[in-house]
Amino acid sequence: MSWRGLRIKPSAAHDEIVQALFDAGAIAVQDDAGDVVTHFPPDTDLDSVCRNISAADP
Repeated sequence: MSWRGLRIKPSAAHDEIVQALFDAGAIAVQDDAGDVVTHFPPDTDLDSVCRNISAADP
């Protein structure tokens, strides 16, 4: 199985983005040089995840 990586550069809503990722099914997140990084299984609807992140940090 190949997981899909997602890297987000928050503008101001770091905690809200992390919560949106966990709500979408992320098991863990990592802070990397100001970015938030996580991985999802290949069947995850990343378009939906991205919409939730955009709502959390417009």
